Amino acid sequence: MERPQSVFVQRAPSSCFALALSSAGTAAAIGGVVGAFQGSFSPFSTGIGRSTVLHAAADGALQFGGFVFVYKACECTFTRVRGRHDIFNTLGAGFIAGSAAALPAYFQFNPDPRMLLQSGARSAAFLGVIHLLLRPSSSGLM
Repeated sequence: MERPQSVFVQRAPSSCFALALSSAGTAAAIGGVVGAFQGSFSPFSTGIGRSTVLHAAADGALQFGGFVFVYKACECTFTRVRGRHDIFNTLGAGFIAGSAAALPAYFQFNPDPRMLLQSGARSAAFLGVIHLLLRPSSSGLM
């Protein structure tokens, strides 16, 4: 018996770029709110200044939005190339997005490729667990 598709899947953007961009916009909004909240409790500021909160909000929006953009673009591309949506797409996209998120620290502080591999592996593992929790099936891999 064929599984019915959800309304979200039927109305999803046809382009992987459009899907990644719309997901990144939502993630940037969430990252901005979380960043502003964290910036208001910054231990390095002498007071809650507008510039501290705005800077933290911009950092949060850029980091989370960028991570989600790379993740969704890779996941969508893997799904289209492979013709199926399973945990392997999630793991691959999570690894690439986690490694991409570690690139600024790699170039600025620690030019060690193991850091990129560790960040990618942690992101892949975390997103793989989320995939299994949110998309259960009989085999556990779909």
